[in-house]
Amino acid sequence: MKIIIKRSNDVFLFMSAGEVLYKGILARNGLRTLRQLYNNENKLISEIQFRIEFPLKPTNIINLASYQTFTLKYTNIFKPKYICNVINDTYDIIPHKGYYTSIFKNDIQIGYFEDSKISVFGNETIILYLNKLDINSQNLICSFALALKCSFEDNYSTGSLNLGNWGFELKKFDSTWHPTDLF
Repeated sequence: MKIIIKRSNDVFLFMSAGEVLYKGILARNGLRTLRQLYNNENKLISEIQFRIEFPLKPTNIINLASYQTFTLKYTNIFKPKYICNVINDTYDIIPHKGYYTSIFKNDIQIGYFEDSKISVFGNETIILYLNKLDINSQNLICSFALALKCSFEDNYSTGSLNLGNWGFELKKFDSTWHPTDLF
């Protein structure tokens, strides 16, 4: 499955085959700022709250509309990865050098993000390649995308160039992996 995530003003649209599957927005609730993911019927799928936990580890708290709460935690600056334990499953999100970030479920790759190299007038594009998943897993992966990949910063410059990730990586990107239902 190929999901294209496009920023349009202050909304991120998650689209597949020309159809909008989800939209992500930034909402304010009192002093808290939340990222919210809605499906194509405008029903709330998840709310994501960012916070820093000791010792300076970025953490996203994901509250699904099904009344489940999960924590997406950053592990180590020298071997970067995000971990989310969901009932009996462990999701690992591993950034690589360049423009790719892999997604693993129980140590098996199920997808990856590809960041755009150029954005014009703040309209960035991210492509998410996924194996065909059940809707609950798809909702969770799209919540991960909203938490980690979608920046709501006001960046309306004429154009900007993304130089990719130059930092450390846990392991190299597997360029031979492709979603099973695309190829």
